[in-house]
Amino acid sequence: MDLRLVLDSERISATRLEQVYQALHAQPGFASRLVSEARRADDDRIPRLTWLLLRFARRGGAIPEEDLRRLVDAADGFTAWAARHHVCQLFEIVPCPEVCADTLFSFLSECVRDHRGITRAWALSAMERFRDRPDYAAEVTEAFRTMRIDGSKAVRARLRLLKDRQERRRRAAQKAAKRAISI
Repeated sequence: MDLRLVLDSERISATRLEQVYQALHAQPGFASRLVSEARRADDDRIPRLTWLLLRFARRGGAIPEEDLRRLVDAADGFTAWAARHHVCQLFEIVPCPEVCADTLFSFLSECVRDHRGITRAWALSAMERFRDRPDYAAEVTEAFRTMRIDGSKAVRARLRLLKDRQERRRRAAQKAAKRAISI
């Protein structure tokens, strides 16, 4: 099986994409190849490639920092909403290389204003990684403030999940602090 199947097919099902993933993900340079193809593919093919890249990351695949940088550099030019959505999902789970943090944050800021609630929700989720960074904290806080009044079910659900996650981290930090004091 070859990546050409993803690029050459007029239509491709999620099942077929999964089959392509299963056949190719263990090959050396898989993530690099996906990023390279996404940078030059037609707009309607890019979501297929970003889906494969997201699947790779979700399954524990390591994406080299250089490939993340190249993806961030290209993402602003992605016009397909699904590709932009996948990039937001990817950077919710994968740390952004410092060298392209400004570019990614700008991309996420744009996605937070997308007309699709699902894209806004995932952009906000990825933006949350920037919350503790002084250069971005004010903008992240404002984005969260704005999203609190968003009518999208996807945004409201994502905000609940992020709030729960933040609460779990706060409790874990309190437990660790109590343990440290008792030692």
